[in-house]
Amino acid sequence: MNPQDEPASEPSRSAAHQFPPGLEFLSALRQAEKLEGEERVALLRTFLKNVRDFSDRLRQHGLDPDHIIVPLQAHLEQLGSAEKALAEQEDTLLHSVADVAESSRKLVDGLEAVITQAAEERPFDPQVQEWQEKLEEMRKQYPKLD
Repeated sequence: MNPQDEPASEPSRSAAHQFPPGLEFLSALRQAEKLEGEERVALLRTFLKNVRDFSDRLRQHGLDPDHIIVPLQAHLEQLGSAEKALAEQEDTLLHSVADVAESSRKLVDGLEAVITQAAEERPFDPQVQEWQEKLEEMRKQYPKLD
C-alpha cells in the first residue's frame, strides 16, 4: 500500500482547534471552562481586554467583537454586582451573629444575677440548685466577660 492510498488521517485535535495567527487568545475560553471562582473571572476579564485590543483583527477574520464584548461585559458586571451583594449580606450576617452572641451573654449574666439572689434567699431549695447547675452549663457556652 502506498502512502497516497492510505486513508487521510483525521486532523489532530490541536490542529482542529487552532486559531488564526494573532487570535490565539480565543483559546482562553476553553481554559476558563476548567477554572472556578476568581481565577475564572480574572481570565475572562483578560479575555475581554484582548477582544477589545484585537477587535480589528477579529473583524478581519469575519468575527464581530461586539457579539463577544457586549454579553460578556454584561455578565461580568452582573457577577460583580452579585459578589458585592453577597459580601454585604455576609457582613450583615456576621454582625447579626455577633449581636445574638452578645444578647445571649447578657441574658446569661441576667439569669446569673437572679439565680444568685435566689440562692441567697433559699440556699437549700432543690430548684435553685438545679438552676445553678444549668447556669454552669450555660457559662461554658457563654463565659463571663470581665
